[in-house]
Amino acid sequence: MEQPEKNIKLAYDGEIHLAVGASKTEKKWKNRQMSWSDFTQRLKTPTVTQETVEDYKKMPKSKQGEVKDVGAFIGGWLKEGRRKRG
Repeated sequence: MEQPEKNIKLAYDGEIHLAVGASKTEKKWKNRQMSWSDFTQRLKTPTVTQETVEDYKKMPKSKQGEVKDVGAFIGGWLKEGRRKRG
């Protein structure tokens, strides 16, 4: 069921720093600066994959991790955009 879109006006819509990667295991990430409202707007739309919930539950944990790995962010910037762990 779809929720009606709420138009919320933020009193404090400050800039935030994020490191964004295409995968949680990616070594080189991109440091980004955006407003809080832009960030929350990006989080509104989830990534939907092809498998059903039933199919997903039957997968081994390693495969479930691969399916869910559609991008990631870290609050703050990474030095030289590098993440050592993944």
